[in-house]
Amino acid sequence: MQWSGFGTSAASPGVTDWLAGDTALTTVTIGNEVEVIPASLFDGCSSITGALTIPASVITIGDTAFRNCSGLTSVTIGDGCTYIGKFAFCYCTGLTSLTIGNAVTYIDRFAFNGCTGLTGALTIPNSVTDLQWGAFHYCSGLTSVTIPNSVIHIGAGVFANCTNLASVVIGNSVDTLGTQTFANDVNLSKITSLNTTPPSYMGNNVFENVPTGIPVHVLCGSIADYQAAAQWSDFTNYVGIPFVVSVSSNSNTMGTATVTQTPSCANNNQAIIQATANSGYHFVNWSDNSTYNPYTFTLTEDVALTAIFAADDVTGITDVDNSNDINIYPNPVTSELIIENAELKIGDKIEIFNVLGQIQQSVIVNQQSTIQKMDVSTLANGVYFIKVLTDKGIATKKIIVE
Repeated sequence: MQWSGFGTSAASPGVTDWLAGDTALTTVTIGNEVEVIPASLFDGCSSITGALTIPASVITIGDTAFRNCSGLTSVTIGDGCTYIGKFAFCYCTGLTSLTIGNAVTYIDRFAFNGCTGLTGALTIPNSVTDLQWGAFHYCSGLTSVTIPNSVIHIGAGVFANCTNLASVVIGNSVDTLGTQTFANDVNLSKITSLNTTPPSYMGNNVFENVPTGIPVHVLCGSIADYQAAAQWSDFTNYVGIPFVVSVSSNSNTMGTATVTQTPSCANNNQAIIQATANSGYHFVNWSDNSTYNPYTFTLTEDVALTAIFAADDVTGITDVDNSNDINIYPNPVTSELIIENAELKIGDKIEIFNVLGQIQQSVIVNQQSTIQKMDVSTLANGVYFIKVLTDKGIATKKIIVE
């Protein structure tokens, strides 16, 4: 028997037929107007087989909605769902594939408890903040779990008795590990915790029966804190994780960026990066506005920087001080820039360009004076070129706004 459900209520479309325990039901189609799958709707419908797709219209999957649907092999939860209820897919033992949508924030108690057919890596989307009691309890086929940085609370026994779990990564926002979170995960061989400090609340026996000699990877400066923390102190093999620096170029035609010293625990997370311009181009600055090259700095988090290059001749502008008669100050400048030249006269033009040759400001000298002032406070921090056009020719200089 096949069942199709389509919402009818404009205020809150939902499925209205309860089919719990109907063992004749083999196929389910959920319409694109359904917003709520009620509690116990398909509880015990063990003859439903194959793949189940929950559309993006669904916001809530109710408690025990698909409990004991042991014939399901694949579940895809759309990107509109925010809540997966208690025991929603509990004991779906035939389930081998699970995709959780990117809007889910709360996975309630025992939602996937006993889904022993799930194997390999479990992907939890970076929208989830709460994993409640026993959410993946007895998912004995899982081999690796990555808990994203969005997760704050991990309840009791969430991954307990996942006896084939070999690797777990705990995101940097987790502050609660409930009682027996990883209890009896006897094959766990690697733990990575990305929080700079151990989770502030630890239930009892979080790592019960987990081997204490396995490597526990934590950030370089955090090892001592973990070694001193309750329950974490039981582990004897801590390994430091350095921060990561990655670099790129704004144009591979113009130049390249490389990491010449990789941060490590041994060098206290110090990195050195280098920008190399190709012929006809020059290095301007890094995307954090630093003009150092090579650039040496200490990381306190993962960093990605871009080297900004520009052509040696950008719409007639060069990174060359080609007029000793023009004095521009202060440089670097934050608000008011002063251009001083004895030959400035009414009608001369002064222009400011960014490194892409795009004009940012332009003024015409309207009174006879050797000094012209320009307000650059509205310009973004970075490198610019100023062009002074007189009847004597064109002069350019580089300025830095900060």
